[in-house]
Amino acid sequence: MDVRLPEIPGYIVHSRLGTGGMAEVFLATQESLHRKVAVKVLLSANDEAFNKRFIREGHIVASLHHPSIITIHDIDKLADGRYYLAMEYVGGGDLSQRKGEIFHPKRALDIVRQIATGLAVVHEHGMIHRDVKPANILFRDDGSVVITDFGIAKALEMDSELTGIGIAIGSPAYSSPEQTQCLPLDARTDIYSLGVVLQEMLTGVNPFRGPSYTQTVMNHVQMEPPPLPIHLVAYQPLLDRMLAKRPDERFTSCRALLQALDELANVDVDATRFVPLPNTPPMPAVVTPVAEPVPEPEPERIAEPEPEPEAVVEPAPEFEPEAIAEPEREPEPEIEPEPEPEPEPEPEPVIAFEPIVESAEPEAEPEAIVPSAEPEEVPRRMPEVEAAESAPPPDLEPTWGLEPEPGPASDPEPVPVARSERHRRPVMFWLAWALGGLLLVAGASSAGLYVHQRMKIADLLEQGEQRLAAGRLVEPSEDNAEHFFRQVLLIDEGNQEAEQGLQRVRQARIDGYLRLAEQRFVEEHWLAPDDDSAVFYFRQALALDPAQPQALDGLNRVALVYGRLSEEAYRRRDYDLARAYIKHGLEARPDSPDLLKLWDSHEQRMRRGQAAARPEVEPASPAEPEVSSEPEAPKPNAFKRFWNSIF
Repeated sequence: MDVRLPEIPGYIVHSRLGTGGMAEVFLATQESLHRKVAVKVLLSANDEAFNKRFIREGHIVASLHHPSIITIHDIDKLADGRYYLAMEYVGGGDLSQRKGEIFHPKRALDIVRQIATGLAVVHEHGMIHRDVKPANILFRDDGSVVITDFGIAKALEMDSELTGIGIAIGSPAYSSPEQTQCLPLDARTDIYSLGVVLQEMLTGVNPFRGPSYTQTVMNHVQMEPPPLPIHLVAYQPLLDRMLAKRPDERFTSCRALLQALDELANVDVDATRFVPLPNTPPMPAVVTPVAEPVPEPEPERIAEPEPEPEAVVEPAPEFEPEAIAEPEREPEPEIEPEPEPEPEPEPEPVIAFEPIVESAEPEAEPEAIVPSAEPEEVPRRMPEVEAAESAPPPDLEPTWGLEPEPGPASDPEPVPVARSERHRRPVMFWLAWALGGLLLVAGASSAGLYVHQRMKIADLLEQGEQRLAAGRLVEPSEDNAEHFFRQVLLIDEGNQEAEQGLQRVRQARIDGYLRLAEQRFVEEHWLAPDDDSAVFYFRQALALDPAQPQALDGLNRVALVYGRLSEEAYRRRDYDLARAYIKHGLEARPDSPDLLKLWDSHEQRMRRGQAAARPEVEPASPAEPEVSSEPEAPKPNAFKRFWNSIF
């Protein structure tokens, strides 16, 4: 389908570069300076408040002279009332076209530096970009980058109306936590968005992007970004500060960010890089006089009958050398009553650290059982663990060492593990509760935000349907069907109900324009008045649907009418009127082949008609003597003159 290009005075429009929800961008040549420009044209001229915002921000950005900020050349209005903005044409594409590409760290930091310098100028002029994302970072042919689209394509005021009704403007995948929660914004929101861009350039992925709008918002509010790979660890502090959830923990300004980038550039990144050591077998954590640094210790050596190596078993994390320092003690009598659960071949792996008592070597094994607890300890220790969850653990300290008094119910060897477990379990218990509480609060907050947005969307959709049923398609300003459906898309990009609503609004507008056009055609108001004629309404319909067949046929019919009128004028030899009719027809259809042929042959037909008219006037010349003869005094002949002279 051919794209209908707008007619912009002073510009030759070549093609359409792209289109968005509020504007289209065209490639054009500025005739006065013979330079390529990108012209952004609004899709609608009905929103007066947005038109004022478009002009105001266009003027502000035009005053920002900086290499990293797009240059604006001109701002004006088309004949149909829509505003346009002529700006610098950057032909190197945008960063979003390199999605998934992993940049070299120096190149990524260079891009961030250029954008940060431009944003610093923007912030110092009292503006916030609010939509820093790869699609708004453009590449010049020399590799430098510029930031574009300073919110001038937004339909609503961010700081007033949007925060009041709970709408977050910006691209969700790059929005700051405060932006997704509709909180007041400052320059630090742009720093966060730039940090997301940096993370994506370094790793090739945006970790916050979720399968849905809601999940993406929750990720920005709750999820910590994954750490950088080991070879990029030098950049982790910079990224952590840019992506801090709280604005107070980020860089205070882009100038501070630039200073951090300068400091990072002076650091030898290779010197701070972590290099993995060669693969060497881990040494066992054993305090024995026979422990030797063998290259590959075999686990089977632990089963040797020598008493000292027998201590080479998995030590508990808090186990101390003193725990195995008393091989002379012989607590066999205390262990003798305990082997009763031994016949059970499969001890269940419960959390209470069940040890397996080796019955093959009863004389030397008691000291090797130290790192674990016996099966019968499970029912005996669980009450103590429960008590430890509700009471501080100082009373457990005396049982940590090996007590000299043997007892049938208290074995000194398993005590360290039981004590360590009793210390850890209450802490982990309360940590689990605290973490669960935090997750519950965060989930409730996100759920509340989600519910609020769903309610807002439902309300906006209902208002849009009401305005559509009442025929209030685009007027009055900010109280029409199109306005409410577009607000839904600002909250939930891609909402099907809103998109279908906009399609129905567009179709209703097209049908209305076509009805008016047919009425004016019957009334023979083909071209005049300029804003209430058949051609005007046919073109309004084509602006919404460039391939609308009835509108295209209507313009053809207008062109045919003026073609017939010109032929009638030629037959009357009224050549000036014939030429005027041809011109009017070409205004309706500039590419009409019949009218173009008439226009090219006008001079020839006029000369031929004038030449054909001359023979009809020539026969009247012989009758001139009769018509023009008047009674004259007869001239006397010679005889009469002679006779008169005598008499």
